[in-house]
Amino acid sequence: MSDASQTRPGPASDPVTPPLAPAPIRWGVLVVSAAVGLSTLAGAGYAMLGFPRPVYGTFGFEVVATVAAVIGVLLGLGKFRTGFGLACLCVAGTFLTDAVFGLYLDANANINDAAGTRALNKLILARVAAAGIIAGLGGLAVLQRSGRSWGYLLKGLLIASPAIAAVGAAWLTTTRLSAGAWVSTKWSDAMGAELGTTGSMARSVAMVAGSLVLMVMFSVGAHLCIRAFEITRPDDQEG
Repeated sequence: MSDASQTRPGPASDPVTPPLAPAPIRWGVLVVSAAVGLSTLAGAGYAMLGFPRPVYGTFGFEVVATVAAVIGVLLGLGKFRTGFGLACLCVAGTFLTDAVFGLYLDANANINDAAGTRALNKLILARVAAAGIIAGLGGLAVLQRSGRSWGYLLKGLLIASPAIAAVGAAWLTTTRLSAGAWVSTKWSDAMGAELGTTGSMARSVAMVAGSLVLMVMFSVGAHLCIRAFEITRPDDQEG
């Protein structure tokens, strides 16, 4: 067997290996990850030294987010050819988890002044925005591989939009209760104390039917959105 026949194709000639993400997308992930990494390093130090007592929960989440930021920087530098979109989603999810559990729940409980709370809320919003940007860039890197993906994505978003709007409306109209408690209260009112009346029964049936329709629409929309990413795989683009 000749040497040429024993040579295995490299990543550039491997039809299954996707190309690197476009440079603007990678640079966006790099810059955002680097900025978050600097803030998580500062946050970890503040969690141990800036409070009257060390806040170990916040410290742990900030350390994990720092590791995710390093991975994001490596993604931006093009160190990983495969799994770029999924890796961006994992990095974004880690940033979001840190913002919710490390900052909003843990650090916020240890701040006693209004100025500190306002500063923390700004930091939380910045982290959530960073997570959204990285997730969006990762999705864009995948979707741009196939022109058919955008059609599936738009149809999925349109079909799922009523369910998303319903949840958003419930959240926005809530003042003193959380969205979950608001929905739970309305459900209990409809299904419980007033169940014996004809009007409440009709409202209960309408609520159940409407909820089922929204769940089906969301499921179909989510399936189409997932399919938009699936067809970007090289084996799905053949033919």
